[in-house]
Amino acid sequence: MNSSILFLTEEEETYRYLQTVDPSLAGLFLATLPNSRQRIANRLLQALIREQLLSPDRVVWEQTGHKLELSILLSMKKQITAAVMEQFSLGQFTVARLWLLDQKERKSLSSPLELLELLQREGLISCAPNWDEFCAEIANSVINDALAQAAAERRRCRWRDTYGATYSSSLEWVRAQPRPFSPLTFYEQTVIDGHTLHPCAKTRLGFSVQDMIDYSPEWEAKVALPLLAVRRSHCRFVSFSYGRMADWVYEQDKTLQSVVQNTLRAYGLSECEYDVIPVHPWQWKHVIQQRFQNELAAQTIVPIDGGVLPAYPLVSVRTFMIPGASGDHLKTPINVQMTSAIRTVSPAAAANGPRLSLWLNDVLVKERLAPRFRVVSETAGISFSPQGRTDNEDAALAKQLSAIVRTNPERDLAEGDIMMPAVTLLAPSFLSGKPVAAELVEEYAANQGASSVREAAVWFFRQYAEMLVPPLLLLLCKYGISLEAHLQNSLPVFRSGAPQSMHVRDLGGIRLHCGRFGRHRYPLDELAPSSIVTADLNELRHTFTHAVIHNHLGELIACLSRTFSIDETLLWQATADVMENAFAALTRDSETEEQARQDRDALFSPVLPMKALVAMRLTNDLRNRFIETANPLAKWKREEWER
Repeated sequence: MNSSILFLTEEEETYRYLQTVDPSLAGLFLATLPNSRQRIANRLLQALIREQLLSPDRVVWEQTGHKLELSILLSMKKQITAAVMEQFSLGQFTVARLWLLDQKERKSLSSPLELLELLQREGLISCAPNWDEFCAEIANSVINDALAQAAAERRRCRWRDTYGATYSSSLEWVRAQPRPFSPLTFYEQTVIDGHTLHPCAKTRLGFSVQDMIDYSPEWEAKVALPLLAVRRSHCRFVSFSYGRMADWVYEQDKTLQSVVQNTLRAYGLSECEYDVIPVHPWQWKHVIQQRFQNELAAQTIVPIDGGVLPAYPLVSVRTFMIPGASGDHLKTPINVQMTSAIRTVSPAAAANGPRLSLWLNDVLVKERLAPRFRVVSETAGISFSPQGRTDNEDAALAKQLSAIVRTNPERDLAEGDIMMPAVTLLAPSFLSGKPVAAELVEEYAANQGASSVREAAVWFFRQYAEMLVPPLLLLLCKYGISLEAHLQNSLPVFRSGAPQSMHVRDLGGIRLHCGRFGRHRYPLDELAPSSIVTADLNELRHTFTHAVIHNHLGELIACLSRTFSIDETLLWQATADVMENAFAALTRDSETEEQARQDRDALFSPVLPMKALVAMRLTNDLRNRFIETANPLAKWKREEWER
């Protein structure tokens, strides 16, 4: 079946389902669908051009006065054209509606799949190994984007009607909430867009429409996590804070221990022989009940009747804030493809998190980086250890039943401090309609005495970069630690609009250089084997450039430049200045001088590596793949270093 017909059929099926459960939501979905098609098509086109999947000699940029037009030459008679509304130094751009010009006839390209099929039919893109699957991912991303936009519009209307006369910004509303209240959880659930660059940002292959509504943060979901008792002989548990995972579960709700005991006692089983693993309800229904039938029959795994943990999904969907005694966060596996990967939790990640947390916190204390810079500790990790199958089957099952506990990052915040995921900075506020970053800058301007909001935006950004970049460069140069500090993993804290501290979470994507890190006498052989340890300095730097330069600062710069009409070179110059100051300090230390010079040369080179997100999906290659893009930092490299 032609993929564009399948795409339209899926959209129609979604609309018909919504009509049966919520006709008003169906209307919102239909209204937002054209915009979602254009949003995903824009990200797709941007990726195809930036990753040079379209031959550069077929891509023409034409400036006429103040207008910039993009054309993609298909043949002597055909071309795709669009007006470019904005363009940024890292190659990001947005266009108005795409048109196909065929001689004198002009036809609108209404969807990303229509764009893909046209490019393939005209020979500009070859049929890649994962072509059909990629088209399905794009189709799913459009539908889920439209659902998210519909949810956001409904929420905006409700919030404006309820709070619009009282509060002018989300910051004001958050500060007015009585405790216990989690500003972080609130802001996690305001993020609609997902990954800022990936055309598959909203792909949720495996989720139904109802699953999206029931389990997604943008729907303000509250989820009940089922509890499974698992024989301790079939678990791998690592923690320096708890004797078993059950101890943490009971800490959240003391009544759960008797619930677990009563369920096991009814089967003639002893609670002390079991541990407890909370699971995502989707995972329980679609994976555990289907693939763990032998273990359920043998009572190696026992579902706990009436035992659940209430939880609020955060921006990653499969990570939750548990509103129990601690307010800790819990990361769970869910066998659903989101963006590029199926979001399970490997046994290695569960085992390594607590040990890495100890080492990283030790480093932060030694270097006196805390409390301005912190890593969110992973205090416990557990994974199921299957027995009686092949090694491959065991490995496949182990990552489906696991969990990681993270310390509540809001626990020690001062009164009035607001923590949010950095990706929220780009999200529109439900009260003001502005990006949350704009609300912060306006508040910052009022409290700092800036002469203009544009001046305040530059000050704000520089202070933000000073909070984020120098600690990351110290960890990179001196210790060979590269944290994946992208927008979703970074948790900035603000007070009266001013950046105060930065917290980084999720150690699954960390990279440790065996040479640089190993010389500090941390026993790398104690880690479970995984891809986090590398001997390749380029891999270390690529993690930094992708997460921090491209995904984090680059997107924040684009947002501030767009919102306040600021020349983005001012913000890149500020970034370079912060980096140069950090490198200057590192070169004054004989222990880090040479590493700092090497890293500086790489990060200020004329080109920067950029992760090829679409190329990886087209080939279904889960290994990181990079291409080179122009480096906006290079022109601000200080000459005195070269003398």
